[in-house]
Amino acid sequence: MFRMLAIVWLSAMAIYAQYFRDKQPACTKPVETWSYTYYAVGFSNDTHTPLWSAMETKKVINPNTGCPRISNFASDSRENPKITHNDYSNTGYSRGHMTPNAIVAYAFGCDANKTTFMTSNIVPQLQDHNGGVWEALESVVGGVNGSGGFKQGLVNRVPEAWIYTGPVFWGSNIEKTGPKGIWVPTAIWKTVIWKTIDGKTKTCSWMIPHEAGIPKNSYMDYTVSIKDIAAKTGVNILGSTADPLYSEIDIQDFLETID
Repeated sequence: MFRMLAIVWLSAMAIYAQYFRDKQPACTKPVETWSYTYYAVGFSNDTHTPLWSAMETKKVINPNTGCPRISNFASDSRENPKITHNDYSNTGYSRGHMTPNAIVAYAFGCDANKTTFMTSNIVPQLQDHNGGVWEALESVVGGVNGSGGFKQGLVNRVPEAWIYTGPVFWGSNIEKTGPKGIWVPTAIWKTVIWKTIDGKTKTCSWMIPHEAGIPKNSYMDYTVSIKDIAAKTGVNILGSTADPLYSEIDIQDFLETID
């Protein structure tokens, strides 16, 4: 039923401009690019996960903070083999969103939020990591709705932003989990590109090891460049090595924006 609803949403609505400068990420590994209206993924039928996800958002004036969480992730029939919600059950791993459901909910509403609950938009993620350092990073990027009300993140403070996320599979002995052998990331990366109020373009990226026990607020210890991500994953979100942003890490601008 959910899959049918997703198709209706996709056909009834314009596709959002998910890529910075309208350039789809380049990838050295085979992926199938699937759009879910508010975001897109480059899905790998080898790893059974996305290798990248991408979304764009404008400044959110009145974030939607009352969306209920969906209990089950829907499969995409194009997955081969099809990955189901239950393929993650009893694996010891949570279902880690790549395009964050919270940011989509804040920016586009509860129906949009539902579209992020696809098995093509998740990776196996330790809950300590998912609910720890990774949650802290996503909160400063997209905002967080806590007991004291909504606290703005970067995307609520700038005119426009693009958010890319994906797993790192590094080394010769990648762990696989569940009955379908879903690949478990060795790290997870995120890139944010944003426009400043005076029209400048800035970017900051992170690559955080997929380990338990990382201090929750230590995400700035793991900043990298888009070039570093491309070297580890084969994914160049800019589609070109000539782009000036390729080697840029605007740490101070990021910190000043979220302060």
